[in-house]
Amino acid sequence: ARIDEESILFTDMKKISDKDLPRVILLIKKLSRRLATRISRRYLKRRRQGRLDIRRTIRRNISFGGTMIDLKFHSRKVQKPRIVLICDVSGSMARYAIFVIQFIYGLSNVVRGIESFIFSEDMERVTPYFKKGAGFVSTMSSLVEKSSQWGLGTNLYESLETFLEKYRRLLSPSVFVLIVSDAQTVQPLKAAADLKEIRSRVKDIIWLNTMPREDWRWALGIDEFQKYCRM
Repeated sequence: ARIDEESILFTDMKKISDKDLPRVILLIKKLSRRLATRISRRYLKRRRQGRLDIRRTIRRNISFGGTMIDLKFHSRKVQKPRIVLICDVSGSMARYAIFVIQFIYGLSNVVRGIESFIFSEDMERVTPYFKKGAGFVSTMSSLVEKSSQWGLGTNLYESLETFLEKYRRLLSPSVFVLIVSDAQTVQPLKAAADLKEIRSRVKDIIWLNTMPREDWRWALGIDEFQKYCRM
């Protein structure tokens, strides 16, 4: 039987059948848009009015005989949230490749200025692939063909070291970092230390784990990773 949208959300991705792939891809598109919208709304809700602008308030209320009816506040200049997307394309994630690329593709189409990276043994910036305006199939084919990271072992630590060395400038208090990975990596404690460094520089880290939640307790490093991100 074909699975419905609700059950897809709670299905181990490796158990999804070929006939259900089109529906899953459509759901990933919807989820990427929903995620981008929620991040923006959450950020905007945190905006607060500045201190009371006495001069503007008095001028505005002269017509009311000086009674303070319409209060005016100094506005605060607020930067729009930006997203740095980091996706695992190592061997253990190979079965999810089409989902990962669709997720990057979907977010890139709804979030302006997103920076996208993939990693396995090292980190690779892939933002330019998603700025060409090409279709999904063309983008996926080009990325898989030209990337040097697909299907290798997983070293999140070395990957984050490369990121911090080359792309630290992308981190700021207005940035959300999204990580897509099954969290299976060598040197997890060192990777966690880099996550701590990144977390200190950004608004938040959100980790989308492809591993079923009931298996998290068996994965080395997940407890440490969760100290610095929402998984």
